[in-house]
Amino acid sequence: MSSTYIFGIHPVATQLKALSDNVEVLYLSNQRHDAKIKFIEEMARNNQIVLQVVDNQYLDKITGHKNHQGVAAKVNMNRMVDLKQQLQQLDGVSNITFLALDGITDPQNLGAILRTAECFGVNLVILPKNNSANIDNAVVMKTASGALNFLNIALVNNLTQAIELCKEYGFWVAGTSLSQNSISLDKFEVTPRLLWIMGSEGNGLKRLVAEHCDYLVTIPMIGKTQSLNVSVATGVVLSYTNMFRNR
Repeated sequence: MSSTYIFGIHPVATQLKALSDNVEVLYLSNQRHDAKIKFIEEMARNNQIVLQVVDNQYLDKITGHKNHQGVAAKVNMNRMVDLKQQLQQLDGVSNITFLALDGITDPQNLGAILRTAECFGVNLVILPKNNSANIDNAVVMKTASGALNFLNIALVNNLTQAIELCKEYGFWVAGTSLSQNSISLDKFEVTPRLLWIMGSEGNGLKRLVAEHCDYLVTIPMIGKTQSLNVSVATGVVLSYTNMFRNR
């Protein structure tokens, strides 16, 4: 995974606390001198990280945004893993949850999903190399709010082949869908090794991906809107998964 930029007080501070060795350069605005910036600067100096004081225009340029809060870091994210190797390492382990994303192209949605996945202890996130927001995107990293420091992520060429590989290692596959064949989440029995698949908000799961699912699951709702943001829906199914296993 190549170097990229994260920005914002909280994401940068989280990175420095969790994986400071991955920070190549810390950039600080010459227009901020408050306590939060001083705290980040102190952490960087304690970890012997290269510091550069720059103007806001430079931060705008490297981050692609104006809401960088006067701080950015060039980082080398190294949580990328090989799917088959992860399956081999976890072979025979129970209460494993994988999450695959099908067509999540909005960077903010992807970042929010990754943050949600880390919060609920997902063991691995599977992303297709195509038809997905770029994991190196600055908005993804800021929205993920440090989750990328702790999540294992596997990029795959073909999502359906990845699904079948997971099945070979004892995973059952559940995709969220409003299909007539779907079962309600509150009736779904969580398996010891489970792969959840979330589709895009606009189109849902691709037909071929849905056909490779063992279960299609819908989230019961009582309101009139009858739709959830995909990151919220992810939180619902992952929370249910953990509660089911902890009964």
